[in-house]
Amino acid sequence: MATCDPVTPPPLRSAAHRTLFTALSRPDFRPADGDEARRHLAALDDKYERAMDVVENSRDLVIGCFELFSSRTALDTNETMRTLTFLTVLIGVMAVAAGVLGMNFETAFFASEAGFWFTIALMIGSTLVALFVARRLRWM
Repeated sequence: MATCDPVTPPPLRSAAHRTLFTALSRPDFRPADGDEARRHLAALDDKYERAMDVVENSRDLVIGCFELFSSRTALDTNETMRTLTFLTVLIGVMAVAAGVLGMNFETAFFASEAGFWFTIALMIGSTLVALFVARRLRWM
């Protein structure tokens, strides 16, 4: 049972009227009343304390559930962002390769049509290898 201290305010977690209900159950509150009134006020204080404990526990459960939901949502978002980042890097590397090979300069590599197909095969092969490695490392 909590004690009534007129100097110290109640903790922030408790209701503002908790001090009042605690003061009602003190023996010096109503010294002229009989034993029945004191028992009644003590029972009132006990019921109030139990009700406040249930409310505080419920609030803690709701806050905990929300934090759990927020954490799970953040984890799902992180996994999605990791996948999107990997795919962006993969597409970016292929775009750089296509950009370099698309420059206007002559090499023996471009003299035949086989150079184009070799480049496409190299891009597809590197993509498949990167996807395989990403799956093994659980990036995707």
